[in-house]
Amino acid sequence: YFIYPLRTITEIRIPEILTNNQIGLLISFIFAILVVIFTGLLEKKRFKLKL
Repeated sequence: YFIYPLRTITEIRIPEILTNNQIGLLISFIFAILVVIFTGLLEKKRFKLKL
């Protein structure tokens, strides 16, 4: 929820080749894994996320 608004505000553009085909899927998968790792690190530091 935070990444896309920040990209819009800062006008960061990702090259078209990185958002299409298998490369785009791979980048999305890596981003999802990074989010899971970041969330795990926050919970290890006892910072609970409540939804």
